[in-house]
Amino acid sequence: EHTCLLDSDVAEALVTSLSDGVRRPEGRQNEIAELRSGAVIMYHTLLKEIVNPPYNNTDDSETKLSTITVGRIADLLESATGLGVDLDEVTGSATKILLWLAKGSDCEALRICESKKKISRLLLALQRLRVGSGAYNEGVDYDLEHLCVRRIGERFFELSSHDLSQIEGKTLTAAVRASVMMFPGDQHATLPILNAASCLITKDGNDYHQPTNWDELELLGEGMVLATCGEYELSSILWAFATAKHFDPDVFMALTDCMLDEDVLTTFTSASASRALWSSSALLSLIDVQDNLFGDLFLRERQLDLFHQLAPRLLVSQLSAQEIAASLWALVQCEYLVNPGIFDALARLLTKEETLRSANPRSLSQALHACTKMFFLEGPLQTSDDEYEDEFTQVAVPPYLLCVNDILDAFMKSDFDSINQRHLTKVIWSIGHLQGIRDDKLVEDLVKLSSRLIQHLLPLYVTREIAITTWGLGALGVSRQTKAAVANLVKHLISSEKLLDKCKPEEASQILFTMGKLGLRDKSAYDSLSGVIQRSVESASSQTITNTLWSYRKVGLTPPTRLLSSWSRDKLGLVIDESMS
Repeated sequence: EHTCLLDSDVAEALVTSLSDGVRRPEGRQNEIAELRSGAVIMYHTLLKEIVNPPYNNTDDSETKLSTITVGRIADLLESATGLGVDLDEVTGSATKILLWLAKGSDCEALRICESKKKISRLLLALQRLRVGSGAYNEGVDYDLEHLCVRRIGERFFELSSHDLSQIEGKTLTAAVRASVMMFPGDQHATLPILNAASCLITKDGNDYHQPTNWDELELLGEGMVLATCGEYELSSILWAFATAKHFDPDVFMALTDCMLDEDVLTTFTSASASRALWSSSALLSLIDVQDNLFGDLFLRERQLDLFHQLAPRLLVSQLSAQEIAASLWALVQCEYLVNPGIFDALARLLTKEETLRSANPRSLSQALHACTKMFFLEGPLQTSDDEYEDEFTQVAVPPYLLCVNDILDAFMKSDFDSINQRHLTKVIWSIGHLQGIRDDKLVEDLVKLSSRLIQHLLPLYVTREIAITTWGLGALGVSRQTKAAVANLVKHLISSEKLLDKCKPEEASQILFTMGKLGLRDKSAYDSLSGVIQRSVESASSQTITNTLWSYRKVGLTPPTRLLSSWSRDKLGLVIDESMS
């Protein structure tokens, strides 16, 4: 009863201290449990007192939210996770706080806040409360969580653009990382924070000036914030830009400049190296072919330099399965073949029993995909030239390919509901290409699992995934299960006008090729898919038309005259009268 009589400032400080005490238990367990119980009760009481209007007053403007600061709001939200409060119990009160913060400049707390550190703490607290999951949007006719994070980011940007100092690397890292974790890939929500980071890192935030000759290559000016960044902060900021799919060449150059400093390089852990290399590959994959080829080559050279320095650091300490898979993907994406032993070592580390047990379907499918891509980069398997070998040809199999079956086996042992269509598509494509490496029994089990998963995940498939999966299933061999799975995918595709409209001629031809290979004679499917090709028959490649005509012949159907005339006229230079069809 006495808690309600406490001044809110005093009560808030008490709850914060109690939550700190719960995180650092000292003494007997019974006393700790009693302490926590009292702290939780006090927290709920305080939270309701702040977000709800006084009795007999329904005006929200009369709540104590209008009188507390950003720092106090951060304290309040941090206490929820510090105490281990059930988030469902605070959703209603937290929603009211988000509604208050979403007012932006009309929110007194945000308008008068002059501390970037307090805003960073606020964003981190929101991320820990799972803002971005949609839990706080119920009962609101707009995306409250998205708007709230953007408004907070806008205030952070205002402070950053006027004051480029007085912020530590840890503070900036927490703000950027928390924002992107709440809304990965959603630049509309995270753009203000990312722009603020650009300002602080590059001083003026100007656009990157691509050099036109070697004399123009100068190190970019680094903001004061980078002087306080270690390997974790540098790699985490780069990771945030990569996860948000926001490529700022200025930021990339400034961050990698710091990473390549000799004093910083020696401090890189394997986890930070993995994060930095993945981020580098992800960011440069966003670059389109540009007019200034020299500038692109310079960025590429910087990336290779980063890989040359950091790739060996991947092996200095333990990595999780997720970090190993990300590293394998990064090495392939960068086409880093200077030290293939690193890729081999990472693949072997992934196949350790304890590592495979902790791996999820996303990591395992990513690793299989990376191994297959590396197989393509290195070229066909080389035979031994030793004249003393037996008469049977000896094939030198790269060490990483010897790990494929163990990774595949772990994938198929994953929880059924944790596998999505993207994971399955990568695995089927990968194993489909690795003939001679894959284990026949595992392939048989994969086909059975794929048949069940496709039936379960069918509504989620998009055109590209259907084309890749059907090809992969065809490459795994002809069986009743593969035929049924491919038939289901094709039926899903042709029954959706939206999917057919997005289908490319190459994808339609690929699907028809697999249908011919499996002997699936579905005239309606052939008509629909050949229609996709005929829409762009003038731009279709010779391979596309050849595969399509081969498939028609394989199942005993007559191809459309337009396809035949296009092939004969445009590819063979013959003239056919279409009226004779």
